[in-house]
Parts: sequence; structure tokens; C-alpha cells
Amino acid sequence: MSVKLEHFTNNPQLEGMYQIKSGVVYSTQAGVELTLTIAYPWATDHAEEKPSFPLVVFIPGSGWMTPDQGWQLPQMGELARRGFVVATVGHRNCVTDEAPLPAALMDVKCAIRYLRAHAAAFGIDAERVAVWGSSSGSHMAQLVGVTADDPRFETDEWAGFSDAVSAVVGCFGPSDFEAWCDYNEPGHDFDPIKGKLLVGTVEERRAMKSSLSAINYVNAERSDALPAFLLGVGTADPWIEVTQVTRMADALDAAGADVQAFVVDGGLHEASFWSQAVLDEIWAFLDSRLR
Repeated sequence: MSVKLEHFTNNPQLEGMYQIKSGVVYSTQAGVELTLTIAYPWATDHAEEKPSFPLVVFIPGSGWMTPDQGWQLPQMGELARRGFVVATVGHRNCVTDEAPLPAALMDVKCAIRYLRAHAAAFGIDAERVAVWGSSSGSHMAQLVGVTADDPRFETDEWAGFSDAVSAVVGCFGPSDFEAWCDYNEPGHDFDPIKGKLLVGTVEERRAMKSSLSAINYVNAERSDALPAFLLGVGTADPWIEVTQVTRMADALDAAGADVQAFVVDGGLHEASFWSQAVLDEIWAFLDSRLR
């Protein structure tokens, strides 16, 4: 044979290889099927001794409506290549009559419990779990971090499993939901969504805003229960003020939590916020907190 054969070393651990399973039903309690898209290392199906990997639960931004689970799939795949299981969550639409807030938060917590209950099937290390969200997903990710196993935000499904996480990544989402709902400076108007998110009497709406403000749950008395936080926002974001990040970061720091924060100069909401540098910061944070 005249053609020179190249030789490669085999890959018995299937390092860097992953697979995707979509349409994984984690809840039917609300009368609809709620699903996950899961990217997980291929080694889970082929190794004689099943390995276990840290889990990242990703909540896409959707304006609290039905999220597109495939939108950030390339980035989630990159995490799977790095040896993480990544589950992207679908949740109920809270801007229609389907289910008002905190329904979406309850769905996300249910998904975390489902994943712990099925850890062996997907090669998940149930002790190493993080949640990452962008925009409305960041709002819910931060709430997950500060309301671990809070019965006010739990359903009956997968009872006995925890929704607590070890780390939270929140990108351009409201930490102080009260302040965000009241923020109406010209050019920053999000009223069409805000008006549909808040329901009930004036008092009920006020209570809803307070209960959905992650910053209100941060205090030194429970600092040992707080996960590590990485928070980021763009300086040109038309809907999320930089103070949403700085005030939350300061509150977490004062409570003794492990917290990092960053801004993207000129970064918009989604769009130009993202770069390889930002993703590398997130990868490094997740590596250091879950490895």
C-alpha cells in the first residue's frame, strides 16, 4: 500500500465525547409534560464502571415564557465535552394564563430533584450540582441558590430529593425583583411583560415581588447554606441595571458567601454580552467549584 496510514491512540474513556437526549419528561403534575434536554458524556453508556460527572442545570432566558431548550446547545455541548452533564430546563409560561410565578421556579426545582433521582442513568454526581441561567433564567437560578428545599417553592414530585445546589451562575437577570419591577426609566421599559407577570391585588403583587427577590433571602445567619455565586451583566444592558449585580454581590459578600462578579463593557442583554472570554470565566468558575 502506497498511502501512508496515520495512527491515533484509542480513547477508551471516550474523553471529550458526549451525547444528547431531548424530550426527557421530568414533570406531569401540572397537567402538561415538562421536559429537559440533557447533554452528557458518552462514557456513561460504555464504561464498565459507571463514572459520575458534575451537573449543570441551565435555564435559558425566555422572559419567563416557554424557553427554547436548543438555543444555547452549542455552549452546553462544550461543557459536556469538558466532563459535565448539562440539563437544559423547559418550564411553564408565566406570562400567560398557563401558570403565574413562581410556577417556573417550582418547575426548575422539580427538574433538579428529578435529575438527582435519576443520577445513575445520566452519570450524575448528585453532590456536585450547579445552576446557570441567563436573563429570566438568571432570576430563577439565583432564587434556586438562596431558597434551597424551601417548601413554598416545591411540588410533590420527586419528594425526598433536594433542590440545593453548590454553585450559581447568573447572567443579566434581576436579583432584586422589587426594584426591577419598579424600574421604568425611558429606554428601559419592560412593562408589557411585567404587567403580565404580576397578578392579584396591590398587596398580593407587592408580596409576590418581595418573595421573588433573591436578595431578600441573603443574610449572615444562613451563610453556610449559600452556594458560590458568579454574577455578570453588560454595562449597556437596556433592561438590567449594573446595580442588580453589584448590590446582590455586596449582600452575598456581607453574608460571608463565596461570590464573584463581572461586567461586560458595552455588553447588551444577551447579544454582545457573550464572548469566549465570558464563557472561559464561567467554565473556570464551574471547574473550581464542582471539580
